[in-house]
Amino acid sequence: MQSNQDDRRSTATEKAQSGQRFELFSSQKRQRSFRALGSACRQNRSGTTSVEMAFVLPVFIFFLFAFVEFGHTLMVRSVLISTAKSAARLGSFGDKTSEDVQAYIEGRLSRAFRVEKSTILIKDASIFENDDVNYATVDVSTLPSVQLANLDSRAMFIIEIRVPYEEIALIPPFWNTNLQLYGVSVMRHE
Repeated sequence: MQSNQDDRRSTATEKAQSGQRFELFSSQKRQRSFRALGSACRQNRSGTTSVEMAFVLPVFIFFLFAFVEFGHTLMVRSVLISTAKSAARLGSFGDKTSEDVQAYIEGRLSRAFRVEKSTILIKDASIFENDDVNYATVDVSTLPSVQLANLDSRAMFIIEIRVPYEEIALIPPFWNTNLQLYGVSVMRHE
């Protein structure tokens, strides 16, 4: 009886091993067929990649240039604002003349862009001492010019620096030609 059970066990073991071989053989065969199918798909998709690239690349390049242009515009705007503030601070103390402040502004702006097309205004800002005046509605160019060295103590003055956008743009603006960047500072003379 013992040998009969051993025979059955060995037969079952042989069947299991042959089944494993069959499963191993069939999985290898499946892997080869999947590889063949994958390479066939890749061969058929080689033109698809080119077409997708033709659609995606121009959009990607457009966004890349837009980010660079927007960053450059923000940098110039920041330079205009900080220059107007520091020039107003310079003009508020001592006996600095309007020409000294204008030369300071031109020297500082020349590090960022060409200054020839910029407009620098140093004007009397006493109109802003009234609470009912809205800065957005005031055209600074119409205010009277002022000589900083001759201002009384506590007199308000305004410095405005304007630059046409097309003068500082890395990519010429085809959508609008009337844009202007500006920096403004209002301060009292000490």
